[in-house]
Amino acid sequence: MTGTAERLRRFAAATLERHGALLDWPENATVGDAVLPPALATRLGVRELARVGTADGGGGRAADGLPIDVRLDLAGDACERLQGLALELPAMAAARAPERTPRRMDAEAVLASSLDIRNARVSLVEARAEDLEYHAWQVAVSIAGEEPWEDLVGVVLTASGVPVPLADPWCDDSWLACRIDAAPSDTREAALDAAAGLAGARAVPTFLRLGQRLNRDRARLREYYGALLGEGRKARGPAPDAAIQAAKRRAVELELTRKLAEIEERARLRASLRPVALLRLLLPGWRLTVRVQRRTEVRTLALGWNHRSGGLDPVRCALCREPGRSFFARDADVALICPSCWTSAAGKT
Repeated sequence: MTGTAERLRRFAAATLERHGALLDWPENATVGDAVLPPALATRLGVRELARVGTADGGGGRAADGLPIDVRLDLAGDACERLQGLALELPAMAAARAPERTPRRMDAEAVLASSLDIRNARVSLVEARAEDLEYHAWQVAVSIAGEEPWEDLVGVVLTASGVPVPLADPWCDDSWLACRIDAAPSDTREAALDAAAGLAGARAVPTFLRLGQRLNRDRARLREYYGALLGEGRKARGPAPDAAIQAAKRRAVELELTRKLAEIEERARLRASLRPVALLRLLLPGWRLTVRVQRRTEVRTLALGWNHRSGGLDPVRCALCREPGRSFFARDADVALICPSCWTSAAGKT
């Protein structure tokens, strides 16, 4: 098998697996087998149980005489389709922090200062040193409208999808490239949610300008069509027919409504978020197993601690999903509810 063919095999295997396919395609093998999700099979125009290969024995068949469903060569359609699939996915890499795991950490003190559950008993079960995984995402945010706005937003999450206050690793060259064999947990949607919130805050000046412009346009239209209605009422001469006057008034009002709808449509914003890169981070730290008891109900939490964040990783409220470190525990299932949600009746039941 040539070097080019092996590179094609690795590219195809990685792309298909990241889109959910299961592959049996060993290194340096010209042909392999794939189980494709239905949507992926449809996009590639093949069966869900397909053969993939980088070479054939002629006539679109492998050396064993069986047909190849996805045949890869540099000039073929299959490579173009796979390239399109690959571009839909964010680039992914991994990096390890250069420091070693802190040898000592007062887990009881960290727990007491970083997690407050006001109506439950919290106790430490175990603290063990380990590499903690975090996900640093770069998300391209675009807002289309009369004044287009674009930005690249970075967010850092735990492997379970909770935002953490870690410094942006993309601008820190102290991180060391590494390899993580295990597949990453799916934090894409959590990253998009966090990026949308950050982008919305950054775009506030643009939103204010667009809102002011829209209000001015509305005011000018209402003033202009209001003047048309006033001219009709002040016209000299015989009093116009009431029915004709009412019809003219309705026509002006309908035109005003149409014009207002036009500027509303023109001012409408269309936002899109696209994850462009994922950096998987390994950071030496400690994993704390915590027991939370509310009356007779008990639950266990696994919380990470690293010296860069300065505290335990945040926990999400079970209702609003906002991250925090201060909660109440619900009686029925010890779900953690933030103080804001707890004030509502829904938070306590």
